[in-house]
Amino acid sequence: MSRFVTLFALSAFSLWASAQPQVFVEVDSVEMPELETAAPVEGKLGTELAVVGNTVLVSAPQAFDFDGAVFAFDLLADGQLQFRQRLQTDVDTYRFGSQLAADGAYAAVSQSASILRFYRQSAGDWQQTQRLELGDLPATPEIVIRSLSGDLSLSGDLLAIGNSDARMEPTGGSQILGAGAVVLYRRDNSGEWQFEDVVTAPMPSANAYFGSSVAVSGNTLLVGASGDGKAYVAERVDGEWQTAQALSSPGGGDFGWSVALDGNLAVVGRRVGFSVEGISNNGSFRAYERNLGGAGQWGLRGEFVSSEAGYIDNFSSSLSLRSGVLLVGAPGKNVAVFFTRDGAGDWVDRAVIDLANSPHDFSNANFGASVGFNGLRAVIGASSFPDFDVVGTSGPERWGSMHSWTSQVGAGVVSGRCGGDHPFDVIYCDGYE
Repeated sequence: MSRFVTLFALSAFSLWASAQPQVFVEVDSVEMPELETAAPVEGKLGTELAVVGNTVLVSAPQAFDFDGAVFAFDLLADGQLQFRQRLQTDVDTYRFGSQLAADGAYAAVSQSASILRFYRQSAGDWQQTQRLELGDLPATPEIVIRSLSGDLSLSGDLLAIGNSDARMEPTGGSQILGAGAVVLYRRDNSGEWQFEDVVTAPMPSANAYFGSSVAVSGNTLLVGASGDGKAYVAERVDGEWQTAQALSSPGGGDFGWSVALDGNLAVVGRRVGFSVEGISNNGSFRAYERNLGGAGQWGLRGEFVSSEAGYIDNFSSSLSLRSGVLLVGAPGKNVAVFFTRDGAGDWVDRAVIDLANSPHDFSNANFGASVGFNGLRAVIGASSFPDFDVVGTSGPERWGSMHSWTSQVGAGVVSGRCGGDHPFDVIYCDGYE
């Protein structure tokens, strides 16, 4: 199957009919040895990344003898990556960058299981503003939070911290191990992050791993519970967090191992999902919409797979959803795919990041371990990238890397739509008019 996928760009009013192949070409890359010379260990650069405006934050949690590191790069108009800084910490670290989340000028980065650091961007540079330790969390009746190193999601002034191995200790009952929970922090007017609440499943169960993935948007929280094969929507109503709906998928298949949320759109990944003819153990995602099927309901739009589906492709292990555009990583096959919705609301893959348009060999690279984008510029993490021979080692070594891709297709000026000249500008105004 050709990897050149025709792109039909949607506006809020009509389907733009000037369709043509949408080709993304790698324009820049960064490999771990460029950031840590003569590295003694595999740094795993690209384990986590976030694209916020014209900035890329990328983590290497095993770099610098497992201290870990997070690096900031400027994402230039042509897709080039320009190094800006290594985020500083106040004391020694361990696996710093195991998780990260960012939105606007704010970021949160976890360090091992017990420390979370908050950052703010000012004049382009990121500075630490606050440090949260596990012991700082207020005691919550019947819930024992065990880690701050779970999945993170930040939107506006709200941060969600997943702790899938949190245990429940109900009064007069037995412990519920692996029930899971989500800790919520909110940024106040002074810029300080304050504890807000702990959210759990309505009926906690052992090894449900509630909080294995988290996503926030506005006053809505989406939580994966991959052990139970479920996901939960919670909403803040009159200052109280309430579970609004449970989502599930026939057959489980690690449904809930990834989630993404943006306004009225929700996506839940499934490691072993809807099967494709001739292929087994491929991933998929289920898409939901608020108010579909009834006011306040999150209705299922459908379950979707990639045209590039493959055996154990781990499709949907990483998700980035913004303004009706979804970028999905499939590191088991070293693929990343852009999706948008068609006129019926179904999600359709519009462009595949084609490794033929890269000078690198991505064999076993875990390309797609992390994904992010800003309009026509996609940044993909390859945390096991092996394409760098290091003198004095048996190389190539799996140091990790990240890669910047940008569209090379012009479609003529689209009048009145951000002044853009590419198909993606019709559905997502990326600020590079």
